[in-house]
Amino acid sequence: MNDLKRPFYKVYLLDDDQCTLDLVEAMLDADPDNFYEVVKFTSSPEALKAIFLSPPDFLILDVNLPIINGFEICQKVKANCNLSDVTIVLMTAYHSKYAWYDGLLLYRADSYLPKPFSCETFIKHIHDIISLKLRHLPGHTNTIIASVI
Repeated sequence: MNDLKRPFYKVYLLDDDQCTLDLVEAMLDADPDNFYEVVKFTSSPEALKAIFLSPPDFLILDVNLPIINGFEICQKVKANCNLSDVTIVLMTAYHSKYAWYDGLLLYRADSYLPKPFSCETFIKHIHDIISLKLRHLPGHTNTIIASVI
């Protein structure tokens, strides 16, 4: 239960591997700074339907999925103007610069996280994305910029 002091985020996790879903959920649960309502999907059509019916704050998904791959889901979500606030994090075992390029530039994902990753790395990555979403620059840069303006 959210203790009202921690920010709340609705997160959809999509991976065809249940162990990965459970691990990422446990990592989000371990975040002391934020509360996440996590909904897990192993089916990309089911996840896509849910995204359109009730958009999450974050969609964290694998690239290599059966039926509809992560790049295609990213493309469908980003093409819909009603889903522009959904932040998409692609997590994948593909470590090539081409997969990174495709995910971020071609399919317009917000972030790319190569597997495997530690809990600390994952949570820091999510915190960085939240800071960018809230337009907070790291290290009190907002205060410095405000004083100059």
